[in-house]
Amino acid sequence: MATEPSLTETLRPILNEYEQAYQHKLQEAQAKIADLERENQILRQQAGKETLFGEILNQALRERFMRLGSNAPLDTFIRESGVILEHYLRQTANEEDKAKFGVRLVDSVLKPPDATLRFSDHGGEQDGVWQLYRGAMQFIRNPPMHKLIDYDQGRVHALIRLMDGLLQLLAETQKEPADDLLDQDVTGMQPTNLTILGRNISVKTWRDVAVETMDALAAIDPQTFEDFATQNPSLFSQDESQFRRAQQLKNGYFIEVNRSAKNIVRFCQRAVEALGLSLESWHVKTRG
Repeated sequence: MATEPSLTETLRPILNEYEQAYQHKLQEAQAKIADLERENQILRQQAGKETLFGEILNQALRERFMRLGSNAPLDTFIRESGVILEHYLRQTANEEDKAKFGVRLVDSVLKPPDATLRFSDHGGEQDGVWQLYRGAMQFIRNPPMHKLIDYDQGRVHALIRLMDGLLQLLAETQKEPADDLLDQDVTGMQPTNLTILGRNISVKTWRDVAVETMDALAAIDPQTFEDFATQNPSLFSQDESQFRRAQQLKNGYFIEVNRSAKNIVRFCQRAVEALGLSLESWHVKTRG
């Protein structure tokens, strides 16, 4: 005689069916939550990018980012900021040599003592600006130029703000002023006479021009010259080994004389102006 199923046996299939239905609904809910989290993350990234767009001061950089749109990968914004910085650095300095880019371009237009763009008359400050732009090229511009990088959004904001600041600094700097002697191509010209405040000094080489100019200026105002030398350690040193080809001045400082004619002219004129003299008080007679 067949026995009737127990209550447990009767309820088991009902409970199993309920459990399966519950698990199915739970999985659907978890999938929806995951979708909403991904959507929220995308919206937060887009909102972060749009916030960043509004914070950018440089118009060219801001417009470039707006054209990219908020869906562009984060490393694309870093890459574009490096391209824009290089473009405006070249444009501001009127550098036409396309072979100079990245760090080579920075060195060409910002490296003391022959910087085309002058941010400060203080040698140490100008050296700091040069290193700042050099670091931006090496640390910010270069990496995404050569590979794809999954940047954190907070890091991108920090790097973009730095690049934006460097672009703003470029807008405030000044190009090294032109002068009559530098307007001429002094390459290949031989100096024959140096005039400082009406005093004539016979010279034969551009090295003579540099040394005689510095000695004369140091004699005119020793303290101001000392201040100028101290502020420009890339130009003057008490250590001969700091330079490739050093020449000692009468006051004990060494200077680098392994320079082009044009660089020596710029070096001398910077020193003349630093001592408060007019450029008209300093002149070099040449023959070619």
